[in-house]
Amino acid sequence: MIDPEPAWLATFITIPKVSTDIWATNFANWVEPHVVSAELTGVIAASDPFTFNKAVFETALKLLGPESTAIAGIQGFADAWETAILASTLVVSAGDSLGAPSPPTIWSVVAASIIDPPSILLGKAKILELVSSAKVPDASDSDFPKIFRAAFLLLTGTVTGLDSQLPPPAGPGPQPLVASSVPLI
Repeated sequence: MIDPEPAWLATFITIPKVSTDIWATNFANWVEPHVVSAELTGVIAASDPFTFNKAVFETALKLLGPESTAIAGIQGFADAWETAILASTLVVSAGDSLGAPSPPTIWSVVAASIIDPPSILLGKAKILELVSSAKVPDASDSDFPKIFRAAFLLLTGTVTGLDSQLPPPAGPGPQPLVASSVPLI
């Protein structure tokens, strides 16, 4: 489960403000625990299927230079997030189920589990909305943690594979089991 908004807001103000690139490490360390338990709605898995690639995010943030405009800085940040999400994983395994675990909803084989590319673009667009946010002197009044959290909540995943129910005697082989565009929560 992605942490509720109050947790994002309360901890955002505690990120140490520094002028060196250690800010990127601090920020990546702040984000990770908020999304570490993210899961797909309705998919019952033995472990949380989403793994945010914190290392890629941190590295991409460190590559950002001092920007001459807020728009350029926000664009760079959105690009760093997109790069990290593209490097993140969504792993649903054989034995996990779609909804209640019963034979017709259990994956016997998972062919692919992906973060849907259109949802990544939606999340990035959400981050770019920060361009119209007002600058505030107090971090606790910032729109940033709300919008950043909303970007994660726009992510969806698709899982395709075969169900565990035996195929009908006269029918084709194993039946497909697909969870399409399932929201990350």
